Amino acid sequence: MYIYADILIITNIYIDYLLIYAVKALTHTPMKSIRGIAAACIGSLFSLMIFLPSLPDGILTLSKFFSAALIILIAFGYGNIHSYIKRYFIFCLVSFIFSGLATAAAYMSGGKTITGHNGVIYADFSATALVLTSIAAYATIAVYRRIAAGGDSAASYTVIISDKGKTIGFHALADSGNILHDSFTGRSVIICPAEYVSELYGNIPDEKAFIDGNAAAGWRMIPFSTISSNGMIAIIRPKELCIKNNDTGRVFRADVYIAAAPSETQAAVFNPKILI
Repeated sequence: MYIYADILIITNIYIDYLLIYAVKALTHTPMKSIRGIAAACIGSLFSLMIFLPSLPDGILTLSKFFSAALIILIAFGYGNIHSYIKRYFIFCLVSFIFSGLATAAAYMSGGKTITGHNGVIYADFSATALVLTSIAAYATIAVYRRIAAGGDSAASYTVIISDKGKTIGFHALADSGNILHDSFTGRSVIICPAEYVSELYGNIPDEKAFIDGNAAAGWRMIPFSTISSNGMIAIIRPKELCIKNNDTGRVFRADVYIAAAPSETQAAVFNPKILI
């Protein structure tokens, strides 16, 4: 079977981007498309190892781990060790599943359409096959996201925040309508009752405080919009934040920002997509 470098690179860019998108969907991590494409392009370069002589298993394993680590870093950034490891693990998992399916396909086709060497899969797919594969993959991801986002939306939750030597907890509601996020880091923002935010951090800075340079360290301003109002709101990233499902007892650690509600409210509001 002839292996063409251009088809090899293009196919691997496509596959790597699909795997990256799966990580994005499964971890509910915001990602700029340009970063995902860049990561897929860099990752596709490792497919050129198929042209090298047979390499020892140890080197192949190390190259796989290194390429996965680089792809995740380029696509999503580092963030923190917990988030990075989670994205890295899921990328390795979906890659393993894909490799298993590709190997099975290669076995069933007798190597006529799919072959592999040095841990790299080469597939001579038709355009129709690629389109059908895309539709099936994206449909599967979409179904999972809908289930993950809506499965526990009616449950009772408690937000637990630890920072500044204090730990507080208060009632929270899951609402997919809260799409507020920090555009710089991509992290979600949980809208919290102002009284609890003040209990942890003291005075909450407004726009004037930022203009005058009086805002405390750690605070940032981002735009927000609701049905009845819009403007700027101060956000801060707590040292540790967990969300507890009071019905199941399960606790989720979330790497997010919090903001004080612009109006009186007794419960925090978060997007259920962060619960994974």
